[in-house]
Amino acid sequence: MNIDLENKSFVIFGLNDSGKSTLANYILARFAGCAFVYDIMNEYRDEPYDRYVPTNRNNLAEFERVLRKVMTSRRYRLILIDEANR
Repeated sequence: MNIDLENKSFVIFGLNDSGKSTLANYILARFAGCAFVYDIMNEYRDEPYDRYVPTNRNNLAEFERVLRKVMTSRRYRLILIDEANR
């Protein structure tokens, strides 16, 4: 199955251990160097995409600062925010 994700916004949600991170990693691999992960739980690795692990996962100012910088760079075709349930 081929799913066109260009110019789309989407959310992956589900119960614990339902495969959300596996699906996210699959999608990240397809975007490789054009992907960015805001990695709240420090679960991802730097390759083949860029990531940021916040110093305080409850700090909205830090989240906004990083995302604003990432979005204005226009470098990335995919931005993943993991563990956004809070």
